[in-house]
Amino acid sequence: AAPTLSVLTIGGEELPPAEIKVSPPDPVGFALAGVVLAGMVAALGYAAWRVGTAQQHLFQLLQLARDPLTYAKTWAIPLLGLVGLGIAAYLAYVEITLVEAICGPIGECNIVQSSPYVRILGIPVAVLGVLHYLAIGVLWVGQRYPVRRLANLSVLGLLGLTLFGTLFSIYLTCLEIFVVRAICTWCLGSAVTTTILMLLVVVP
Repeated sequence: AAPTLSVLTIGGEELPPAEIKVSPPDPVGFALAGVVLAGMVAALGYAAWRVGTAQQHLFQLLQLARDPLTYAKTWAIPLLGLVGLGIAAYLAYVEITLVEAICGPIGECNIVQSSPYVRILGIPVAVLGVLHYLAIGVLWVGQRYPVRRLANLSVLGLLGLTLFGTLFSIYLTCLEIFVVRAICTWCLGSAVTTTILMLLVVVP
C-alpha cells in the first residue's frame, strides 16, 4: 500500500503533512495464497471432468437400490475431516469471542478475521465450516452402511458437499487476495483440506 499523508493541527496552526507508513502486504503470504488458489481451481476443474466422464457411476448412484462402482471408504476422509474441523472450530472461537488469532510468521489472520466477510447473514463463516466438516463425517459413516439406498445417498452427499466446499473456498481465497488484501493461513489450511477431501471422493 502507498504511504499516506496526514495534517497535524496544534493550537489552530497546521503543521506540514506527516507521512504515515502503511505496512505492505505480506509477499510470502500472497504467493502462498496464489499457489493454493491455482491448485484449487485446477482440482475443481479435474473433479468436474471426473464427474462429467463418470456417467455410469453417477447413474448407478442415482439408482439408489444399486451398488455404486466405488465408495469413498478411505480412512483418509474422516482423518482429514478432523483436521478441517479443528481449524474451523479454532476460527469459530476467534470470530465469536473476538480474540486475536495466532497467525505465525506468514499472513495477517487478524486483518482477515476483522473484515466484514467473516460473517454471512450474521453467522460466522467458521461456524458454517464446523457444520461442513461434521456433515462430511456423518456422510462418510453413512456411505459405509450396508443399506444401499443410504450408502448411495451418502456418497452423493459427499460429492456435492466437497465440490461446494472447494468452490466456496475459492471464493473466500479470492476475497483475501483481491478485496481484503490480507491472507489468513488458517483459512488456507482449511481450503487445502476441503480440496483434498473433494479429490478423495471423486477419484476411485
